[in-house]
Amino acid sequence: MESSSTDVYPNTNTFSFLHASYSSPYLSLVTREIETRTHAPLQTLTTKENDLLQSYDVPPYVPSTQYDGSIPFVDFANKFVIDGASYSPQVLAGLNWQTIAATLSDPTSPVAQSIGGAVNEITATVCVMTHNQPGSVCKTSLIQSLQKKL
Repeated sequence: MESSSTDVYPNTNTFSFLHASYSSPYLSLVTREIETRTHAPLQTLTTKENDLLQSYDVPPYVPSTQYDGSIPFVDFANKFVIDGASYSPQVLAGLNWQTIAATLSDPTSPVAQSIGGAVNEITATVCVMTHNQPGSVCKTSLIQSLQKKL
């Protein structure tokens, strides 16, 4: 999919979690895509999900009310949140999906550095939530270092 044509970086190639699911012995994933790129309603939040959004999509969990409603909004068991992009979407501006995927294999590319940095931070957060399971991922020096900053 693409971001909205009215975004700061319009029509940026991205992805959707619509109908995505995941579970493991360590965690589960629940996703909601509440609107399309044209802002038409897509999925509805449950009352509990809406309550969580109203509780954590506000200061002090986000920098200011200017960021209320930023996407993505990710709640890690009410312990950590991501509210808004974890890196500047500008690094993806003008790139198609194939180019984005190809540049991920080059650790010196701005795309790989931006996306890889966000992935590592999310991994560290998940490792905190799962008490460092699985150990093969969570006990790497990079993830351990990032966990100390959370």
